[in-house]
This record gives sequence, C-alpha cells and structure tokens, in this order.
Amino acid sequence: MPRWLFVRLHSHLSPVLDNRLPLAVTVEKMTILGRPQAYRDGDTSLTGMLYRDEAMPGVRPGILLVHGGAGLDDHARDQAARYAGLGYVVLACDMFGDGVAGDRARVIGCITALRDDQALLARRGEAGLAVLAADPGTSDRVAAVGFCFGGLAVLTMARAGADLDGVVSIHGSLATPAPGMTGSKS
Repeated sequence: MPRWLFVRLHSHLSPVLDNRLPLAVTVEKMTILGRPQAYRDGDTSLTGMLYRDEAMPGVRPGILLVHGGAGLDDHARDQAARYAGLGYVVLACDMFGDGVAGDRARVIGCITALRDDQALLARRGEAGLAVLAADPGTSDRVAAVGFCFGGLAVLTMARAGADLDGVVSIHGSLATPAPGMTGSKS
C-alpha cells in the first residue's frame, strides 16, 4: 500500500528545489495488519476486522468503520486499512452477522430489520465500538465513519448517545424517527 507524502512548498525551500542543498526524506515502511475480530451482540455472532499500522508504536485514536449495504466487503476493508495507514486503530465492524453478506435476501432482511429498529441498530454498532475501545492499542479518542447504510448507523449511534468524539456519514440516510432536539448533544 503506498504511503503518500504531501509537501507544501514555501519560498524558503527554493535552495533545496534549485538543487543547491540536499533533500532527504525518509518515509517509514507501513505494516498494516488486519485480523478477524469475533464478537457478539446478544445471540448474534459477528466478525469484524481490526486494522493497525504495526510500524506506529503506542496507543492510537480509534475509528469504528461501519460498512455499506453489501456488508463487510472489500471496500470497507480497504478503507479500514487506509485509515490505519493514517495512524488510527480501525475496527471494520460487522452489522449483519456471520453468513449474511453475499446472500441478497438475507442482506435485505437484515438491513430492513436494523433500519426499522433504531435501538437494535445503535446497539449493534455499540457492540463493535466496545470491541474497539477494549483493544489495548486504542486511546479514549474514538470516532465512527459509515458508508451509506453505515452512515445511517453512525448517525443513529450518535443520536442514541454513543461515546464517540465524532461521526462521519458518507452518503448515509438522514431520515430518522428520533431527530436530535435543539440544544441536545445527541
């Protein structure tokens, strides 16, 4: 996986750019490791993927990544690895349960059940959040990012009062039977 280095050029760098001074840039090699992480929400067995850059020592902020409607697919795993490369510990959580992704009828049934039961949707997301928070490499600073269905899920978690420092909904539904109230933190 490439690591991008963005440099903002300033006028005081002109001697370097004119080859009058040597410029050495060392970019550490990234070692992104992803491992399956089994957990439960009540009677539902879930398997997420936990990602981190092993070349970055110490405790890191966490991101709970919630997949789109297809389930924990290559897109979700690729995004989780990408965020890990930026220095986060990332749990790409499983909102459907083992054996659901790939079975269209089961996926639609699961999405519908979660969408229609806001408490279940929030609880399912918080099960993943608990796994991420319990990881010894994760700091107490945790945010959630969700794509499409996952965007709905992270907004629902925020409205339910999940212990998150921020949420990002990427083209997620804003519809809810429980909108936040003016002046509320949810």
